[in-house]
Amino acid sequence: MDIGAPGPRGKGSIIPERAGGDIRGAFAAGKAKFETMNNDQLAQALANPVNTPLFVAAHMALDLHTLNRHKNEVHVTAEALGYFYNADRVYARSDTKHEHLLTKEEAKSKNIPSNPAWPTEYVLQHSEHAGNIRKWLEKVH
Repeated sequence: MDIGAPGPRGKGSIIPERAGGDIRGAFAAGKAKFETMNNDQLAQALANPVNTPLFVAAHMALDLHTLNRHKNEVHVTAEALGYFYNADRVYARSDTKHEHLLTKEEAKSKNIPSNPAWPTEYVLQHSEHAGNIRKWLEKVH
């Protein structure tokens, strides 16, 4: 499923219709509420599980926006978006040619400063996280 281009809400859309309303409207209302909070209020809101869906949606929206800005480097798919939400593959910051893909754990255990790897085809093929996403996408489709 390609999710790079926006589509109509409802069937086949990544922005589903919910109980007579539009999830985009709910997101906009929640966003406005949190933008007016100070840091202490925002910290309390983050700790409240009721707000988790909104914060996850905001994170996903930002990730989707970021990936769409880099369409020449990555193909924006549900798998790529899911991987990018919590990338498990990194490159050492010194590896400017991106020749040595590492896991987060490898980089951390060796104290290697790193950056998340973009969800290219090569990275997605080697990512355990992306593999799990593929399995779940196959189950729900």
